[in-house]
Amino acid sequence: MRRITNIPLLRKHNVKTVFSIIWERRAVTRRELSDLTSLSAPPVSGIINQLRNEGFVRITGKGDSRGGRQPDIVEFVPDAYCVMGISIGVYRIRGIVTDLYCRVIDDCEMAVNREFDEDIRPGIRQVVKELLEKFGGISDVNRIIAAGCSFAGSVNSGSGLVLNSPILGRFKDFNLKSFLHEQSGLPVYTENNVNLAALNEYYFGKGRGRDFVLFIQAGWGIGSGLVIRGDIYTGADDSALEIGHTVMQVNGKRCYCGSYGCLETIASFPAFFELFNKHARESTKKEVRNLAGASFSLESVYRVFDLARSGDETAIKVIREVGEYIGIATANMLNILNPDIVVLGGEYCAVKDIILESIRETVRTHAWPVVKDTEIVFSDYGMNADLRGASALAVRNILEAGHEAFIR
Repeated sequence: MRRITNIPLLRKHNVKTVFSIIWERRAVTRRELSDLTSLSAPPVSGIINQLRNEGFVRITGKGDSRGGRQPDIVEFVPDAYCVMGISIGVYRIRGIVTDLYCRVIDDCEMAVNREFDEDIRPGIRQVVKELLEKFGGISDVNRIIAAGCSFAGSVNSGSGLVLNSPILGRFKDFNLKSFLHEQSGLPVYTENNVNLAALNEYYFGKGRGRDFVLFIQAGWGIGSGLVIRGDIYTGADDSALEIGHTVMQVNGKRCYCGSYGCLETIASFPAFFELFNKHARESTKKEVRNLAGASFSLESVYRVFDLARSGDETAIKVIREVGEYIGIATANMLNILNPDIVVLGGEYCAVKDIILESIRETVRTHAWPVVKDTEIVFSDYGMNADLRGASALAVRNILEAGHEAFIR
């Protein structure tokens, strides 16, 4: 490993290292910082004093002594500064301001009309504006030091350029990062929504303490994201892990992506409701048959969920069948990736008590023996996993680049 000999650069590296350790551990003694960084006491004390002056840390007490004086306990102050998270989804745009542990301080959202040719830029602009206004005056706004954006589609994580999306349709090649920077004045980082849901789970959710975290989101659409030791796996063209477009039926229905038989054609919400209609016509219950004649909508899907929760056999059967499809796709991912844990999210969380066991049983039947017992759980964050992940993306970049670059 190459040694850093430039003194200012070396100090910047040391500050960044100490800052990251305190953030990750939340509270740590001066002696532990010296042991973890191989720095002597004077430079550690100097860095701690700098971080105290900037408001990032505080001294909260004394640790256990190993001989001599008791060492100070240094605690991270998560609300010293804040970050903004934006989620651009299928039918709404959401925004949050969080502390540096991604705990929500303020939020707002607005519905969008899901049309391929709709210009959603005014909606994004409005959410950012409202969020800044809700957060408070100039002094508070200046505490927001970075922003992350979750996007339901393929986006170049470096440039912020939209590569492909069923939402922005005619806005392919739209630079999301530049647009959000113009609206907020903040450093902005962009990433696919499911990748950010995985990042949130890695840092704060069911994947905390695991090296390989696979997140699968299923509902209106289906996608997946993988975090490996804190790094998002994006592939060569920022389009990795499109599980929704893995082929499940060679001669299946045509998908909007142009292929045939994709997982989304048999397990996404539109496919789910179509499957329900097919089975519902055979039901003896009037309310079930009446719902089968309804047009597809998010509301109609949730009405099916209500039927399932009330014990309707037709609704339960359809949910379990879709769970089998998702389970087969999950088994394939386990065979290829071998993650420590699979965390599930998306709108199917509304019926997780029904669908989860179907997914698990299918995985146990079809996955390679070594990986068939991999832990599979639903996220505790519901539909907010990617939004929290957007804030986590901003925080991660602060940790990686060094906090000094973000303080205004």
